[in-house]
Amino acid sequence: TAPDMLKSLDEAYDGASVYDLRLSSNLNFSSDDVKKIKKTLADAQIDAYVEGSKSCDVEIFDVNKKSYVLNVESINDNINKLELKAGSLPQRNNEIVVEENLLSALGLSIGDALSLPSNVLEEGSSEAYNYIISGVVSSNRYINSDSFNYDRGKTNIGNGKINFYSYVPQESFKEYPVDGNIWSLANKQSLNSITNGYTNVYIYLNNAKADLTNSSNYLKKVKQAKEIIGQITGGLQKKRQDFVFNEARIILEGLNNLKDFSNEVDSYIKLINDFLALDFSYHIYTRMDYSVYYNYVNDAKSIDNLALVFPIVFYAVAILVSLVSMRRMVNDDRSLIGCLKSQGFSNGQILFKYILFSALATIIGSIMGFLLGMIIIPNLIWSIYTILFSLPSFNVYFDILNIILGVFIAIICIVGVTILTVLIALREKPAMLLRPKAPVASKKNLLEHIKPLWCHLSFSAKVIIRNIARYKKRCIVTIIGIIGCSALMLTGFGIRDAIKDVASKQYEEISCYDAVCYLNPSSSKNAEADGIKEASYYESLDINISGYDATLVVVEDKEKDKLFMNYKDAKSGSELALNDSGVILTEKLASLLKANKNDTIRLTTTDGKALDVSITANCKYYLHHYVFISKELYESLGFGYKRTICYLSIDPNLKDDIRAKLMQDKTALNVMFMDDLIEEAQDMLNSLNQVVYILIILAMMLSFTVLYNLSNINISERKREISTLKVLGFYNGEVDRYITSENLILTIIGIALGLFAGYFLAIKVISTVEIEYVRLVYHIKPQSFIYTAGLALAFTIIVNIIAHFNLKRINMIDSLKSVE
Repeated sequence: TAPDMLKSLDEAYDGASVYDLRLSSNLNFSSDDVKKIKKTLADAQIDAYVEGSKSCDVEIFDVNKKSYVLNVESINDNINKLELKAGSLPQRNNEIVVEENLLSALGLSIGDALSLPSNVLEEGSSEAYNYIISGVVSSNRYINSDSFNYDRGKTNIGNGKINFYSYVPQESFKEYPVDGNIWSLANKQSLNSITNGYTNVYIYLNNAKADLTNSSNYLKKVKQAKEIIGQITGGLQKKRQDFVFNEARIILEGLNNLKDFSNEVDSYIKLINDFLALDFSYHIYTRMDYSVYYNYVNDAKSIDNLALVFPIVFYAVAILVSLVSMRRMVNDDRSLIGCLKSQGFSNGQILFKYILFSALATIIGSIMGFLLGMIIIPNLIWSIYTILFSLPSFNVYFDILNIILGVFIAIICIVGVTILTVLIALREKPAMLLRPKAPVASKKNLLEHIKPLWCHLSFSAKVIIRNIARYKKRCIVTIIGIIGCSALMLTGFGIRDAIKDVASKQYEEISCYDAVCYLNPSSSKNAEADGIKEASYYESLDINISGYDATLVVVEDKEKDKLFMNYKDAKSGSELALNDSGVILTEKLASLLKANKNDTIRLTTTDGKALDVSITANCKYYLHHYVFISKELYESLGFGYKRTICYLSIDPNLKDDIRAKLMQDKTALNVMFMDDLIEEAQDMLNSLNQVVYILIILAMMLSFTVLYNLSNINISERKREISTLKVLGFYNGEVDRYITSENLILTIIGIALGLFAGYFLAIKVISTVEIEYVRLVYHIKPQSFIYTAGLALAFTIIVNIIAHFNLKRINMIDSLKSVE
């Protein structure tokens, strides 16, 4: 399923030429910037489309005054291509195409007018400019589900989530101010190249088109292009800063007299201070920075990791049952083999008959199973993921190599056992083969040597124990089958437990804040609003450690931090305290780096600066990679501290008011509440949980099949014995107990051993299923053991009920005379 998901995503993205890299900044890009990026990539022999795009987010309302956020973006020629669903693409500057969900939410249709604020787009005669909806489009760039309640990204207006996307011609955008207050005093004619530029630059790597998305080759090419672009943006950043300060200097020097200077100096000093506070940095984003793409790829990885273990155990148990079935068939054909030998057929001819039969049955069954499995299972799993994701089409791809390998292993095992069984039969004389096989001789078992115990057992109990000892092979196969199925079921339930508790462990036991506020770098205000009880400030920046991306969190106030974060030792669970001698690493990051306490690691920031720090502890943490460092240690290493986020303790009844206040006064770029974070985490993990339920159901079906098949084989092989019991006067209930009690005892033994093996298998699978940025909870709840044992016993009871009717249908005379 995972390869199918990734290939389908790859086809959707390549078909629409969805960007591989996106450049953005609070300062726009000029046409010369775009040309320079394209030329630099070409000089590095990287074949790529490079296009600038204008975009903005606007707040719109339905008839009930409900607020939505709409992303308006200019249409590109070669990147992020649109699929027209209805109507036509914009032919004039006052036309717009939208996604279908917007029409449903606002009750509009093609040809209707959509009112957008005029302060960003082309000026109209009224306060709101009316755009005519010319068509409905879909963009493969947005792979989340079509429900308009699901966000299309983050924004710093409205409720912080983009609800819909739309597209207009580039000419529809008027001058796009970076910040109206800052630019208002500047010379707009001089600054036109900045303000009327592109808000984003998209790059699509043609040389990576042949590579599967997120494959190692693809990531290598993206990394190479990103490094080259990073060098360019450094020069662009310096160029923009010099340009702004030169403009301010020219304007001040151009003042005619001291009076003009004294009147304007305060305004221009404020302007320069605003420039100094402005973040001039450029940001380079990859597809993985788009949260929905990131979740999709990681979900596919989790399924792929599941496929490393579950199919092997399924396959092994299925092969085991097939071996027993073929052995039983050969033993049932003893008299036929005797007849063939007596009529002059050679051993080779007889052997070829069974080889051909077993090989054909194995090949046909395996191919049908593989084909059905590769069609039904992936589509079933994908049907679960359609709750979260939407692609133009989900395609199933057949892995011929795996099919051939699977069929080959099955042939070797099943045909091999068939050959051995037939060869053993062929050693006997035809006269002996025509007679029934002698019953297995009964030997004293271990319990018979314990006289006090053996003497107190009932007759039925003694018979059951002796029969179990007589039919060792069948009993061993039954126990192994039950062990495998029980272990699979427990593993499924264990993964469910590990996934289910991640969000609660993270956001109830470790991260104890109610909201996280992403501060506006252009503002120096504190997060203050009615309903905010406490606030703790931090600097958050992206870093890389030995190839692993992480986030460095600089703690401003260690005492306040204790109100919002509980650092617990990864091994002992004891409380940890952040100090100025080193950093605290999250558990998953530490395990990936194989880093322990007192080790020294190097942290590299996005602008290439390095910090060598000592690890004081590894803490429990379940989502993403973090490194926590005190402000004092951070500044002692030569770095300047700057607030970027803050954690809030708030009144839950005033959430909307707090968000509105912080974003209205431009303190925050966005505010995320705990509910949003928990929902995001659960969305990422819930689909995998549904896949686990499918595996549990398949394990249950396999368990039932194993028990039913082996029970039938047991009854078939012992028909004469059962008929003898009936002739001797055993009632139906006594015959049932004689056979089904063995099944029950073997099931109980298999369950006990299966639960033991399943625990270790579950822990191993949980560690395998983990994606890079998630630490699952390593525990299996007692209920899971109970569910597994209860289901296995329930299947045994059902099989025993079926066996009761099979036993009643045995004809005593026919069974006893079958040899003649």
